[in-house]
Amino acid sequence: MSTLIILISLIIITQAKTLPSDFMLLGLTPTTQLIKGLTCQSYRSFIGENTDYLCSKIPHLHIILYESNIQTHQQCQYHFRHHPWGCQLSSKIISLRRFLRQASKEASFYTTLASATLTLNLINACIKGQINDTNCLCLNNRQLCQTDPNIAFQLSYLITDGLNMSKIFHEKFLYKLNQANKELGRQIVKNMMYNECHCHGVSGSCELQICRLRPAKLTDISYEIYFNIYKNARYIQSIDYIKFQEKKNELFYARKSINYCYSNSFIDYQNIQKGRECFNDEICKQVCCNRGYEILTEMKLIENCHCFFSWHIVNIECKPCQKKITRMICT
Repeated sequence: MSTLIILISLIIITQAKTLPSDFMLLGLTPTTQLIKGLTCQSYRSFIGENTDYLCSKIPHLHIILYESNIQTHQQCQYHFRHHPWGCQLSSKIISLRRFLRQASKEASFYTTLASATLTLNLINACIKGQINDTNCLCLNNRQLCQTDPNIAFQLSYLITDGLNMSKIFHEKFLYKLNQANKELGRQIVKNMMYNECHCHGVSGSCELQICRLRPAKLTDISYEIYFNIYKNARYIQSIDYIKFQEKKNELFYARKSINYCYSNSFIDYQNIQKGRECFNDEICKQVCCNRGYEILTEMKLIENCHCFFSWHIVNIECKPCQKKITRMICT
Protein backbone atom coordinates (compact mmCIF):
# COMPACT_ATOMS: atom_id res chain seq x y z
CA MET A 1 0.00 0.00 0.00
CA SER A 2 2.81 2.41 0.91
CA THR A 3 4.53 1.65 -2.42
CA LEU A 4 1.33 2.55 -4.27
CA ILE A 5 1.06 5.88 -2.41
CA ILE A 6 4.67 6.75 -3.25
CA LEU A 7 4.08 5.86 -6.92
CA ILE A 8 0.93 8.01 -7.13
CA SER A 9 2.72 10.86 -5.36
CA LEU A 10 5.60 10.76 -7.86
CA ILE A 11 3.12 10.86 -10.75
CA ILE A 12 1.43 13.92 -9.24
CA ILE A 13 4.79 15.59 -8.63
CA THR A 14 6.01 15.08 -12.19
CA GLN A 15 2.77 15.94 -14.00
CA ALA A 16 0.67 19.15 -14.00
CA LYS A 17 2.21 20.78 -17.06
CA THR A 18 -1.02 22.68 -17.71
CA LEU A 19 -2.12 23.38 -14.14
CA PRO A 20 -1.43 26.20 -11.68
CA SER A 21 0.96 25.42 -8.84
CA ASP A 22 -0.86 23.49 -6.13
CA PHE A 23 0.92 24.92 -3.10
CA MET A 24 -2.20 24.43 -0.93
CA LEU A 25 -2.43 20.67 -1.58
CA LEU A 26 0.85 19.45 -0.10
CA GLY A 27 0.15 17.45 3.04
CA LEU A 28 -3.66 17.52 2.85
CA THR A 29 -4.33 14.22 1.05
CA PRO A 30 -2.85 10.71 1.38
CA THR A 31 -1.09 11.10 -2.00
CA THR A 32 0.42 14.52 -1.29
CA GLN A 33 2.37 13.72 1.86
CA LEU A 34 6.08 14.40 2.16
CA ILE A 35 8.20 11.47 0.98
CA LYS A 36 11.38 10.80 2.92
CA GLY A 37 14.49 11.35 0.83
CA LEU A 38 12.96 13.65 -1.78
CA THR A 39 14.50 17.11 -2.07
CA CYS A 40 12.81 20.46 -2.50
CA GLN A 41 13.08 20.28 -6.31
CA SER A 42 11.02 17.09 -6.31
CA TYR A 43 7.91 19.06 -5.34
CA ARG A 44 7.84 21.18 -8.48
CA SER A 45 4.09 20.81 -9.10
CA PHE A 46 3.41 22.25 -5.64
CA ILE A 47 5.97 25.06 -5.82
CA GLY A 48 5.53 26.12 -9.45
CA GLU A 49 7.70 27.26 -12.33
CA ASN A 50 10.14 29.06 -10.01
CA THR A 51 11.07 25.85 -8.17
CA ASP A 52 14.82 25.88 -8.95
CA TYR A 53 15.26 29.49 -7.81
CA LEU A 54 13.06 29.08 -4.73
CA CYS A 55 14.76 25.86 -3.61
CA SER A 56 18.18 27.50 -3.95
CA LYS A 57 16.93 30.22 -1.62
CA ILE A 58 15.09 27.90 0.76
CA PRO A 59 16.35 24.28 0.56
CA HIS A 60 13.69 23.11 3.05
CA LEU A 61 10.84 25.00 1.34
CA HIS A 62 8.80 21.81 0.89
CA ILE A 63 8.79 21.36 4.69
CA ILE A 64 7.69 24.98 5.25
CA LEU A 65 4.97 24.49 2.65
CA TYR A 66 3.79 21.25 4.27
CA GLU A 67 3.69 22.76 7.77
CA SER A 68 1.94 25.89 6.51
CA ASN A 69 -0.84 23.83 4.94
CA ILE A 70 -1.35 21.79 8.11
CA GLN A 71 -1.53 25.01 10.17
CA THR A 72 -3.97 26.57 7.69
CA HIS A 73 -6.30 23.60 7.95
CA GLN A 74 -6.13 23.62 11.75
CA GLN A 75 -6.96 27.34 11.92
CA CYS A 76 -9.79 26.83 9.44
CA GLN A 77 -11.23 23.97 11.51
CA TYR A 78 -11.13 26.14 14.61
CA HIS A 79 -12.96 29.10 13.06
CA PHE A 80 -15.60 26.90 11.40
CA ARG A 81 -16.18 24.64 14.41
CA HIS A 82 -19.70 26.10 14.76
CA HIS A 83 -20.43 25.87 11.03
CA PRO A 84 -21.94 22.82 9.25
CA TRP A 85 -18.92 22.73 6.92
CA GLY A 86 -16.42 22.46 9.76
CA CYS A 87 -13.63 22.92 7.17
CA GLN A 88 -14.05 19.34 5.96
CA LEU A 89 -11.73 18.86 2.97
CA SER A 90 -11.73 16.00 0.50
CA SER A 91 -8.96 13.41 0.76
CA LYS A 92 -8.99 13.14 -3.06
CA ILE A 93 -6.59 15.49 -4.81
CA ILE A 94 -8.81 16.21 -7.83
CA SER A 95 -11.85 17.03 -5.69
CA LEU A 96 -9.82 19.13 -3.28
CA ARG A 97 -8.35 21.06 -6.20
CA ARG A 98 -11.85 21.69 -7.54
CA PHE A 99 -12.99 23.05 -4.20
CA LEU A 100 -10.02 25.37 -3.77
CA ARG A 101 -10.32 26.82 -7.29
CA GLN A 102 -14.07 27.31 -7.40
CA ALA A 103 -13.86 30.65 -5.52
CA SER A 104 -16.85 30.03 -3.24
CA LYS A 105 -16.93 32.12 -0.08
CA GLU A 106 -15.34 29.34 1.98
CA ALA A 107 -12.75 28.49 -0.69
CA SER A 108 -11.81 32.17 -0.99
CA PHE A 109 -11.35 32.35 2.78
CA TYR A 110 -9.18 29.23 2.73
CA THR A 111 -7.03 30.55 -0.13
CA THR A 112 -6.47 33.87 1.64
CA LEU A 113 -5.58 32.15 4.91
CA ALA A 114 -3.22 29.69 3.17
CA SER A 115 -1.34 32.52 1.48
CA ALA A 116 -1.10 34.46 4.76
CA THR A 117 0.14 31.40 6.69
CA LEU A 118 2.83 30.64 4.13
CA THR A 119 3.96 34.27 4.09
CA LEU A 120 4.15 34.34 7.89
CA ASN A 121 6.27 31.19 7.99
CA LEU A 122 8.62 32.56 5.33
CA ILE A 123 9.08 35.75 7.38
CA ASN A 124 9.89 33.66 10.46
CA ALA A 125 12.33 31.57 8.41
CA CYS A 126 14.04 34.80 7.33
CA ILE A 127 14.25 36.02 10.93
CA LYS A 128 15.93 32.73 11.88
CA GLY A 129 18.42 33.09 9.02
CA GLN A 130 17.03 30.04 7.19
CA ILE A 131 16.72 31.77 3.81
CA ASN A 132 19.80 32.16 1.62
CA ASP A 133 19.53 35.91 1.16
CA THR A 134 21.54 38.83 2.51
CA ASN A 135 18.35 40.28 4.01
CA CYS A 136 17.97 37.21 6.22
CA LEU A 137 21.57 36.33 7.14
CA CYS A 138 22.01 38.61 10.14
CA LEU A 139 22.46 36.21 13.04
CA ASN A 140 26.22 36.92 13.32
CA ASN A 141 25.47 40.40 14.63
CA ARG A 142 22.45 39.89 16.82
CA GLN A 143 22.21 43.34 18.40
CA LEU A 144 22.29 45.30 15.14
CA CYS A 145 20.42 42.74 13.09
CA GLN A 146 17.49 44.01 11.02
CA THR A 147 15.93 41.50 8.68
CA ASP A 148 14.02 42.77 5.68
CA PRO A 149 10.64 41.00 5.50
CA ASN A 150 10.10 42.14 1.91
CA ILE A 151 12.13 39.18 0.64
CA ALA A 152 9.61 36.85 2.31
CA PHE A 153 6.71 38.61 0.56
CA GLN A 154 8.53 38.32 -2.77
CA LEU A 155 9.21 34.62 -2.27
CA SER A 156 5.62 33.99 -1.18
CA TYR A 157 4.39 35.64 -4.38
CA LEU A 158 6.65 33.42 -6.51
CA ILE A 159 5.23 30.33 -4.78
CA THR A 160 1.52 31.14 -4.63
CA ASP A 161 1.42 32.71 -8.08
CA GLY A 162 3.88 30.31 -9.71
CA LEU A 163 2.50 28.72 -12.86
CA ASN A 164 2.91 25.65 -15.03
CA MET A 165 0.12 26.68 -17.37
CA SER A 166 -0.79 28.31 -20.63
CA LYS A 167 -0.72 32.13 -20.60
CA ILE A 168 -4.27 32.08 -22.00
CA PHE A 169 -5.53 30.91 -18.59
CA HIS A 170 -4.19 34.10 -16.98
CA GLU A 171 -7.14 36.05 -18.31
CA LYS A 172 -9.73 33.76 -16.77
CA PHE A 173 -11.90 35.47 -14.15
CA LEU A 174 -11.63 32.76 -11.47
CA TYR A 175 -7.85 32.69 -11.88
CA LYS A 176 -7.62 36.45 -11.33
CA LEU A 177 -9.97 36.27 -8.39
CA ASN A 178 -7.94 33.54 -6.67
CA GLN A 179 -4.69 35.43 -7.30
CA ALA A 180 -6.24 38.52 -5.72
CA ASN A 181 -7.22 36.47 -2.65
CA LYS A 182 -3.63 35.27 -2.31
CA GLU A 183 -2.38 38.84 -2.52
CA LEU A 184 -4.95 39.81 0.12
CA GLY A 185 -3.47 37.20 2.47
CA ARG A 186 0.03 38.65 2.00
CA GLN A 187 -1.26 42.20 2.49
CA ILE A 188 -2.96 41.30 5.78
CA VAL A 189 0.30 39.88 7.12
CA LYS A 190 2.13 43.04 6.05
CA ASN A 191 -0.48 45.35 7.59
CA MET A 192 -0.32 43.52 10.92
CA MET A 193 3.46 43.68 11.31
CA TYR A 194 4.68 45.75 14.25
CA ASN A 195 7.89 47.18 15.68
CA GLU A 196 9.43 45.23 18.55
CA CYS A 197 11.88 47.47 20.42
CA HIS A 198 14.53 46.58 23.01
CA CYS A 199 16.70 48.89 25.09
CA HIS A 200 20.45 48.40 25.38
CA GLY A 201 22.71 50.19 27.83
CA VAL A 202 24.49 50.12 31.18
CA SER A 203 22.39 48.91 34.14
CA GLY A 204 19.26 48.59 32.09
CA SER A 205 19.39 52.12 30.69
CA CYS A 206 18.09 52.82 27.21
CA GLU A 207 21.17 54.40 25.65
CA LEU A 208 20.46 52.48 22.48
CA GLN A 209 17.03 51.32 21.37
CA ILE A 210 16.87 48.73 18.61
CA CYS A 211 13.57 48.09 16.87
CA ARG A 212 12.79 45.26 14.51
CA LEU A 213 9.74 44.55 12.36
CA ARG A 214 7.99 41.44 13.61
CA PRO A 215 4.94 39.59 12.24
CA ALA A 216 1.76 39.01 14.23
CA LYS A 217 0.88 35.54 15.53
CA LEU A 218 -0.95 33.17 13.21
CA THR A 219 -3.94 33.05 15.57
CA ASP A 220 -4.28 36.84 15.36
CA ILE A 221 -3.91 36.80 11.57
CA SER A 222 -6.51 34.06 11.12
CA TYR A 223 -8.86 35.93 13.48
CA GLU A 224 -8.53 39.05 11.32
CA ILE A 225 -9.19 37.09 8.12
CA TYR A 226 -12.22 35.27 9.53
CA PHE A 227 -14.00 37.98 11.50
CA ASN A 228 -13.11 41.11 9.54
CA ILE A 229 -12.49 39.80 6.01
CA TYR A 230 -14.54 36.61 5.51
CA LYS A 231 -17.56 37.91 7.44
CA ASN A 232 -17.67 40.96 5.13
CA ALA A 233 -16.86 39.17 1.86
CA ARG A 234 -18.78 40.24 -1.24
CA TYR A 235 -20.19 38.16 -4.06
CA ILE A 236 -18.98 39.28 -7.48
CA GLN A 237 -19.62 38.24 -11.07
CA SER A 238 -17.21 38.44 -13.99
CA ILE A 239 -19.02 41.45 -15.45
CA ASP A 240 -18.15 43.38 -12.27
CA TYR A 241 -14.43 42.63 -12.58
CA ILE A 242 -13.42 46.29 -13.05
CA LYS A 243 -15.00 47.14 -9.70
CA PHE A 244 -13.29 44.12 -8.16
CA GLN A 245 -9.87 45.34 -9.36
CA GLU A 246 -10.30 48.61 -7.52
CA LYS A 247 -10.77 46.90 -4.13
CA LYS A 248 -7.49 45.93 -2.50
CA ASN A 249 -8.42 44.89 1.04
CA GLU A 250 -11.67 43.07 0.47
CA LEU A 251 -12.45 39.39 0.00
CA PHE A 252 -14.53 38.52 -3.06
CA TYR A 253 -16.09 35.23 -4.06
CA ALA A 254 -17.65 34.20 -7.37
CA ARG A 255 -19.80 31.18 -6.51
CA LYS A 256 -22.53 30.83 -3.94
CA SER A 257 -21.82 28.32 -1.18
CA ILE A 258 -23.32 24.87 -1.38
CA ASN A 259 -25.69 23.66 1.33
CA TYR A 260 -23.19 22.04 3.68
CA CYS A 261 -25.96 19.98 5.28
CA TYR A 262 -25.96 17.79 2.16
CA SER A 263 -23.19 15.90 0.42
CA ASN A 264 -21.76 17.19 -2.85
CA SER A 265 -20.03 14.78 -5.24
CA PHE A 266 -18.34 17.49 -7.35
CA ILE A 267 -16.03 18.51 -4.51
CA ASP A 268 -16.35 15.19 -2.67
CA TYR A 269 -17.98 16.80 0.35
CA GLN A 270 -19.36 14.03 2.56
CA ASN A 271 -21.51 15.96 5.08
CA ILE A 272 -20.26 14.02 8.08
CA GLN A 273 -21.99 15.72 11.01
CA LYS A 274 -22.32 12.61 13.19
CA GLY A 275 -19.88 12.73 16.07
CA ARG A 276 -19.15 16.46 15.86
CA GLU A 277 -19.20 18.30 19.18
CA CYS A 278 -21.23 21.45 19.79
CA PHE A 279 -21.68 23.67 22.83
CA ASN A 280 -25.26 24.90 23.19
CA ASP A 281 -28.69 24.26 21.70
CA GLU A 282 -28.52 27.02 19.08
CA ILE A 283 -25.04 26.05 17.85
CA CYS A 284 -25.92 22.35 17.90
CA LYS A 285 -28.93 22.91 15.64
CA GLN A 286 -26.64 24.63 13.13
CA VAL A 287 -23.68 22.25 13.34
CA CYS A 288 -25.87 19.12 13.35
CA CYS A 289 -28.11 20.45 10.54
CA ASN A 290 -31.21 20.05 12.76
CA ARG A 291 -30.70 16.28 12.79
CA GLY A 292 -30.44 16.04 16.53
CA TYR A 293 -27.75 15.66 19.15
CA GLU A 294 -27.24 13.79 22.38
CA ILE A 295 -25.99 15.06 25.70
CA LEU A 296 -23.27 12.93 27.28
CA THR A 297 -22.12 13.26 30.88
CA GLU A 298 -18.78 11.90 31.99
CA MET A 299 -16.44 12.28 34.93
CA LYS A 300 -12.99 13.67 34.20
CA LEU A 301 -10.02 13.35 36.55
CA ILE A 302 -8.55 16.75 37.44
CA GLU A 303 -5.06 16.43 38.92
CA ASN A 304 -4.59 19.93 40.38
CA CYS A 305 -7.65 20.36 42.55
CA HIS A 306 -8.29 21.43 46.16
CA CYS A 307 -4.92 23.16 46.33
CA PHE A 308 -3.58 24.54 49.61
CA PHE A 309 -0.33 25.87 51.01
CA SER A 310 1.57 23.37 53.14
CA TRP A 311 3.82 24.85 55.84
CA HIS A 312 5.28 21.40 56.41
CA ILE A 313 6.98 21.29 53.01
CA VAL A 314 6.67 25.06 52.34
CA ASN A 315 4.93 24.44 49.04
CA ILE A 316 1.52 24.29 47.42
CA GLU A 317 -0.09 20.86 47.54
CA CYS A 318 -3.02 19.70 45.42
CA LYS A 319 -5.29 16.70 45.56
CA PRO A 320 -6.83 14.98 42.54
CA CYS A 321 -10.57 15.18 42.11
CA GLN A 322 -13.22 14.35 39.56
CA LYS A 323 -15.19 16.93 37.62
CA LYS A 324 -18.49 16.41 35.85
CA ILE A 325 -18.18 17.16 32.13
CA THR A 326 -21.20 17.58 29.85
CA ARG A 327 -20.70 17.15 26.10
CA MET A 328 -23.17 17.67 23.24
CA ILE A 329 -22.58 15.38 20.24
CA CYS A 330 -24.34 15.32 16.84
CA THR A 331 -26.20 12.04 16.25
